[in-house]
Amino acid sequence: MRYPMLVSAVLLAAAFSAGAARAGDIPQLSGATFAKSAAACAGNTSENIEDSLVVEARGIFGYEFGCTFLDAYGISYDGETHQFVAPAQCSDDSGVFRPDAFSLVFNDEGRQLMLQSQNEYIEQADFVSGDYVRCD
Repeated sequence: MRYPMLVSAVLLAAAFSAGAARAGDIPQLSGATFAKSAAACAGNTSENIEDSLVVEARGIFGYEFGCTFLDAYGISYDGETHQFVAPAQCSDDSGVFRPDAFSLVFNDEGRQLMLQSQNEYIEQADFVSGDYVRCD
């Protein structure tokens, strides 16, 4: 029961301390696509989720799977914002919708993304969570 409260506390703290930013306003995602694999960068529509997952300004998408960012909250350190918390609505081909919250941490001047799903953190899974690289 404490995990949903933790997510709410993080979202509220981020909103009040750093100011809210719309998901489309995450500078590192503006016009960029991040992927777990070179195949996903190339637009592969493989049924293997690893080969199709991409992160864009509007969310995370792959073969029969998607999470739409509802908003994003930047977390600033020393005047720079490289970390964001984004609540999202997710679904897959089953038609079941579920909420999630994501941590997005950009490294290497915005070329690498470490993404963590709150749901997967609790379950210790890595379906969506992991390291992504910028496609260009």
